[in-house]
Amino acid sequence: MRKNELLHSFKFIVQQFFIAIVAILVAVLVRKYFLHSLENKVEWITFYPAVMVAAILGGFFSGILTLSFAVTIIGNYWYWMAEAPFLQGNTVLISPIVFAVNSILISGMAAYSRIQKLNADKAKEQAEMASRAKSVFLANMSHELRTPLNAILGFTRLMKLNPVIPENEIKNLDIVNRSGEHLLNLINNILDISKIEAGKTQVESKTMDLNSTLQDIILMMSQKAESKGLLLESELADNLPLFIRSDELKIKQILINLLGNAIKFTEKGSIKLVVTAYSTNNKGEYLLKFKITDTGIGIAPDYLNKVFEPFFQIENNTSIKGTGLGLTISKQFTELLGGKLFVESTMGVGSVFKVEIPCVIAESMEDTYRNFQHIKSVAPDSPNYKILIVEDQMENRLLLQRILENVGFELKIATNGAEGVDTFVDWKPDLIFMDVRMPVMDGLEATKRIRQHPLGSQVKIIGISAHVFKDEVQQFLASGMDDFIKKPYHFNEIYRKLQKHLAVKYSFYRTADVSNNQQATLTPQMLMVLDESTLTELKQYVEQLEHAKLSELVERISTKNKELSNILYFYVANYRTTEIFSVLKQLYLNRN
Repeated sequence: MRKNELLHSFKFIVQQFFIAIVAILVAVLVRKYFLHSLENKVEWITFYPAVMVAAILGGFFSGILTLSFAVTIIGNYWYWMAEAPFLQGNTVLISPIVFAVNSILISGMAAYSRIQKLNADKAKEQAEMASRAKSVFLANMSHELRTPLNAILGFTRLMKLNPVIPENEIKNLDIVNRSGEHLLNLINNILDISKIEAGKTQVESKTMDLNSTLQDIILMMSQKAESKGLLLESELADNLPLFIRSDELKIKQILINLLGNAIKFTEKGSIKLVVTAYSTNNKGEYLLKFKITDTGIGIAPDYLNKVFEPFFQIENNTSIKGTGLGLTISKQFTELLGGKLFVESTMGVGSVFKVEIPCVIAESMEDTYRNFQHIKSVAPDSPNYKILIVEDQMENRLLLQRILENVGFELKIATNGAEGVDTFVDWKPDLIFMDVRMPVMDGLEATKRIRQHPLGSQVKIIGISAHVFKDEVQQFLASGMDDFIKKPYHFNEIYRKLQKHLAVKYSFYRTADVSNNQQATLTPQMLMVLDESTLTELKQYVEQLEHAKLSELVERISTKNKELSNILYFYVANYRTTEIFSVLKQLYLNRN
């Protein structure tokens, strides 16, 4: 240990001398060959920078060494540099003293700056290491939490589709499913905050159907409001653009958080959502304005500037549970979209949240608007698609297997990457669902090996994982994967990816397509022809957004009333379940 310390000290001293010698040599050469015309004037001009550079590079000791070398050289070798005698008189003593004092100050300041820079670099490195550790931790937590949730949510959805399940068990499954969704929402909130802090959240603008998105949110939150005996009113301006380009998921999250917050803190009265749009120029740019008003407890003036802080909760409302992250995420998402979020409130009267988000109008939807939950099977004239599932978690493997078997795909299973590579070579599937994290060989390495095979370029590979960061997704795609699905996955997403990459054609529960121009408006009088049990089923499936069951019910209605069945199918197929709900509500009100 002592030997190492001595060696380190020796290296340090040699380094200081080397820096000082190089600095003074450069200064001497500059004075002799580039500043020769100055002769014996301002003799110290080239040595101040030498001292500063030496102190910055080597520290205070290097600066002092350079100072000593400068005084020695000027005192003894000045004539060689300037070819003129050194100044005589008092300046012989005064100028070296001034130079020495200034050089000591310069060395001290330069060395201090160097230390500060080293400390700053060290702090930056530690912060980056902490950020990387945080990202790794979040990725691991995301995977560990989402993997079991994927199985819980997926299998409860599958069980609810089983017609032999008793009605009371369906309700129990609904409770399990809602609890799982709530837990997933809490996890997502924590991850969203962490991703925003890490600078990993990005805006993904796509064409979206604004009216459909708003109707879905209103229907979802109306049920939540009604469970507390509240009324959720909505007012959508007539001039709202039909299609816009924006980040639909973030807009949904903002509105769901704000409406959910309003419902949570309102015990009686109502919540109102008003949506307006203003054209900002003739280039199709709009400013969307959302106004959410509640008759809740209100927010004290002292808290208005704190409600958007992470984990903030009103102290006198500890009975109201939550993470305290909803408003924080809403504000940060709004700012990411280039918008603004404001709040006004009066204690005992209620609160008003106002959101302004810029967007660009779009002419039509980019993606197909077919609801993939209506799928019966692969189309009869389709080829025999072979799908390989590579997944080590039994629950997730079985869930994906059930989803694909239900519509008629031929399947094989592998439980790790190495087994997946061997199965690919032997069986030559059309598409592989490849889990990223697996024992023996992970999905990234397995994908690379498959791509190196002579037939590896022909197969489509879709990665599946609970990872959440965008740069990780880019890493998956860079390994050779064609696409990526995040757990917990949904039926729609699986079927949509298969259609995208294999051009799969499906057989739907109902294939009739009625145009807007031919479609009649649904009224309460039309529904009066249905018997009570059918009406109850219709209301239940609409409230729970059970599109598959709605399609089956519409099929049954068609045997008795073809015209009503066509109208209902149009509303279901075009995501207008909110309007069916409103008509049903009006029908029951008229009865009372």
